[in-house]
Amino acid sequence: MNKKPALSVSLNTLLKQGLTVNDGPLWMQGDNVTTRREARLMVASAQSAFKASGMARGDRLALYGTPSPQSLAALLAALIDEIVIVPIDESLNLARKNQMLELAMPKAILNLSDADDFAPDLIQVTLEKSGDTLATNLSPLIDQSDPNAPCYIFFTSGSTGVPKPVLGRSSGLAHFIAWEKDCLNLSINDRVSLLTRFSFDVVLRDILLPLVSGCISVLPSNNKPMAAHSTMEWISEHGITVFHTVPSVANALLSATTNQSSTISLKHTLFAGEPLSGSLVERWRVRFPNSVVHNLYGPTETTLAKFHAEVPVPATAGIQCCGTALPETDVVILSEARVPTTFGEMGEVAISTPFASLGYATQTDDIIPIVSRIDGADWYLTGDVGFFDQDGDLHLRGRKDDQVKIMGVRLELAGVSALMEIHPLIEKAVVIAEEDEQGQKSLIAWYIAEPECTLTASDIRSFLADRSPPAGIPGHLISCDDFPVTPNGKIDKARLPRPNSSQD
Repeated sequence: MNKKPALSVSLNTLLKQGLTVNDGPLWMQGDNVTTRREARLMVASAQSAFKASGMARGDRLALYGTPSPQSLAALLAALIDEIVIVPIDESLNLARKNQMLELAMPKAILNLSDADDFAPDLIQVTLEKSGDTLATNLSPLIDQSDPNAPCYIFFTSGSTGVPKPVLGRSSGLAHFIAWEKDCLNLSINDRVSLLTRFSFDVVLRDILLPLVSGCISVLPSNNKPMAAHSTMEWISEHGITVFHTVPSVANALLSATTNQSSTISLKHTLFAGEPLSGSLVERWRVRFPNSVVHNLYGPTETTLAKFHAEVPVPATAGIQCCGTALPETDVVILSEARVPTTFGEMGEVAISTPFASLGYATQTDDIIPIVSRIDGADWYLTGDVGFFDQDGDLHLRGRKDDQVKIMGVRLELAGVSALMEIHPLIEKAVVIAEEDEQGQKSLIAWYIAEPECTLTASDIRSFLADRSPPAGIPGHLISCDDFPVTPNGKIDKARLPRPNSSQD
């Protein structure tokens, strides 16, 4: 068991402290600044609207729209009143939005978008304009009687099938946010970007970290996704000091702004969601020389993140380690026989913590458990492959289902990608294995090269030949200007261009 001290604070206590720590700015969106006092009134107004609509503790509420002061106040009000939030971003396609409603089965919807006909069969919650008369009507912010109370539903990516609705618990959300607050130790003048889309669970980091830290959350001015060049300018112009992102997004930002000068305001960059390469870290540090780089790891099922590493200067070559577990988090690496491995041995990462999600939500009151019982304890089998080094740091090497045998050699696809990214002219790479009609597997690699460089497939194969067995050299190498990404910012492998006869 991880011996770090416990972080025992309720979610309501954190919210109370965040809303009352000062009366300074909380949300900035363009020229609109919302103070904490104004936010308290907006939260009280949303609570009144929930009560008038018949919403009660444990009911599920769809929050439809994009992050804005109004939607954030409603989200906080729901968390305070222990209403289960189901954020649905309006930018998703209609089929996905309807699928989320069908799986989550909310009782009501708060529609803060321009569309007035979405989910007409649900109870429609209407917000009234907040005013001074509501200043004393904020519901009591008391410690929850049940730390296992459900508080949100977010969805797994569903890239290979129907997404799963993950039901988060109050204490799990509080545990992570309290840890991140203590880890970063932000001041009242810090500015945290809020660029994550509404339907991605890590939006809760962007929303709650500045709230509980007493600093400022900065939102895009028009609620619309920004182009890469605009995003980098926005970070600089708004003096952003804390930025959460995904490696694929960061790579796209850098690739689209090669001539942009460095930005000194950024103090913390927190990566999560994908393997983080040393080459990307070093390119990021050139653009943001004052930023500490953090690497986070943790599946949606175990609540936001359960591992943290501060990336060294300089970063090590290849995939960066995920560091050590958060407090009250136990981790083992299991062999195929589900036996714990020793240091350096590869296996499946299994996590045990009282702060994992409650399970997968259903259309009834039942909950599908996420854990497996192994040797008398509950473990979440992540499907991720990794190992512990001699210092006890976790290293990931891809997904269990991404382990393949090529020519009798076992390979981790993430390891092949990381090896390609060591090449000084390759910014990002992704590798998959495909099987032909005879059952023979081969590797296909997509890569983004440095702008205006001359890099051939022969160059890449020569580079890999000195560092990899022949089985680890892709049969097809496809150059890309950028990679398609999912709404969550991860590489969308299904939309990568297919090899053709003109490609190696």
